[in-house]
Amino acid sequence: MSNSRLALALFLLAVCARAGEVERLAVELDRAEKKAAYSEWLYTEGVLAKSEAEQTKLLVFRLKNDLAAARLEEAQKTGKDEAAAKEAADAASREWKRAELDAALLNLKRQRTLYAKGVVPRSDVRRAEEAVAALQAK
Repeated sequence: MSNSRLALALFLLAVCARAGEVERLAVELDRAEKKAAYSEWLYTEGVLAKSEAEQTKLLVFRLKNDLAAARLEEAQKTGKDEAAAKEAADAASREWKRAELDAALLNLKRQRTLYAKGVVPRSDVRRAEEAVAALQAK
């Protein structure tokens, strides 16, 4: 196989993989949304810890961001509806960053409460403070 044919084959394989990625992420997002709703119900029933239910919600925001980025990449390759995809990707990115910061702030609050009760060491609080500072610096 010549180099040009090999390059073309690799290019087509990459395009197909990216197209499949959008579909895979859409399915993953749907599953994560269902899991988040179920986790919330389990939390209200007292079966699941609140932090675990919050982690499933955070996963939904991450997957929304990943899906929007994959759709933007696909739109840039095809040249179709690129402006709308860019706007959706920007909105999803802002949503993800906000959710990530909210989760870090909530974790910091929990760590401080646990430290005050003598349950966790000061290093856990410092680690949570560093995580919040890193996210705020972005």
